[in-house]
Amino acid sequence: MARQRHGRSRGTAAAVGAQEPAAEVYEAPLVPKKAKKPAESDSLVWRAAKAVVDPTDLTAHFVVAAVVLFVDLLLSLLIVHRVPYTEIDWSTYMQQVDLFHKGQYNYSEIKGDTGPIVYPAGHVRIFSFFYHLTNAGKNIYLGQLIFVAIYLLNQATVFYIYAQSKRMPPIVNVLVTCVSYRVHSIYMLRLFNDGIAMLLCYLAIAFLVNANAITHPYRTYIASCLFSFGISVKMNILLFAPVFYMVMWLSFGTLVTFIAGVAAGIVQIELALPFLTAFPYDYLTKAFNFKREFLYTWTVNWRCLPEWLFANRTFHFCLLVLHCGLLTYFVFMILLKRITEKYSKNNIFLDGITMRFTKHEIIIGLFVSNFIGVACSRSLHYQFYCWYFHTVPYILFSMKLKCEKQTISYVIGLITRIALVVVLEYCWNVYPSTVVSSTLLNIIHSLVIVFAFRAILEETEDAK
Repeated sequence: MARQRHGRSRGTAAAVGAQEPAAEVYEAPLVPKKAKKPAESDSLVWRAAKAVVDPTDLTAHFVVAAVVLFVDLLLSLLIVHRVPYTEIDWSTYMQQVDLFHKGQYNYSEIKGDTGPIVYPAGHVRIFSFFYHLTNAGKNIYLGQLIFVAIYLLNQATVFYIYAQSKRMPPIVNVLVTCVSYRVHSIYMLRLFNDGIAMLLCYLAIAFLVNANAITHPYRTYIASCLFSFGISVKMNILLFAPVFYMVMWLSFGTLVTFIAGVAAGIVQIELALPFLTAFPYDYLTKAFNFKREFLYTWTVNWRCLPEWLFANRTFHFCLLVLHCGLLTYFVFMILLKRITEKYSKNNIFLDGITMRFTKHEIIIGLFVSNFIGVACSRSLHYQFYCWYFHTVPYILFSMKLKCEKQTISYVIGLITRIALVVVLEYCWNVYPSTVVSSTLLNIIHSLVIVFAFRAILEETEDAK
């Protein structure tokens, strides 16, 4: 089989990209394996009920997403009108942008009420645009409406990614919206830049999963540019980078990946040009400061530790080692193992463009790699919740374990998944965080990682 594939033309191999193998069939956790068809199965209600739990029904995905987004729009507008705005960083963003407009290009001198600027140039560019739209940040209500639009566009992009994988039952979109109290707050009541960075990242993922080396090669470059733009807003997007560019390299080859990397670099340079030409050292050390220290007061995930340990550099190093170890194991022993079961190693590296990642494999690889990074973070602040909020339902509901084949185990698995999502939301809504909430959060992180690893490995074994 490997020789036969190796003998194919390079053009044919290049076409595979992120296509779906026709033979792949998947049953979502929400669908019992032995569900019986009732007598009134041809009724409209029954057909609708089946559709909303069918991951492959794109029409149902569209209808459910449209309804959920419309309801979410009304809910978001109600929140903006009824819940008081909370000033945290918006005024600081505007003060920093104001200095930029006055000709201050030294990142060391760009500051606001809550401190110096700590984000790359994409953040400055985007909030400069908001600065003009909102009368130098004074029209906060308009700013909130802008973030409502950003939030809804982000939701729509995520729902699109869910649908593309054909692994997520449409009804899960409702769950994602119902447990998003904290996320609504992050976007439209706090106006943080985290949501903007995640929107750009999800747009990049949407382009990547639909890229094709022959029919749509430009999508790869658009994906890389959007991804780079996201990094220029906030560096947490780097948590996706190892799998993002690995998928690109193994799917489309060295040349395409190199061009995409150059495009990403051009985006970074173009956005930061005023700062790089004036004070390059200050920009690079301030915008990409990996040694930034976090305050114990705001930590959500490590309140269960004493403050001296939270601030200990040895503890930080241990978290870094854990992150690298888990990520390495996931990429090489789980994700690539799943792919290389389909093709011989010699075929992969001689052809260069012969690996066929399904859309699900791309999405789950990106989401799990990001989740590992978030779980191993030195500290998580409340606004960081949106870094992985939309990925958790996908990780939990797009896969199932072998032990969930029977009806009773299916029900237990479904209840457990919903409970994990609900408890996760609870942990992020406890303010200030407590020993209990942070301990629960770390337990959930551990359970999700173990589940993801085991589920992917079991699917790999079943595919042999």
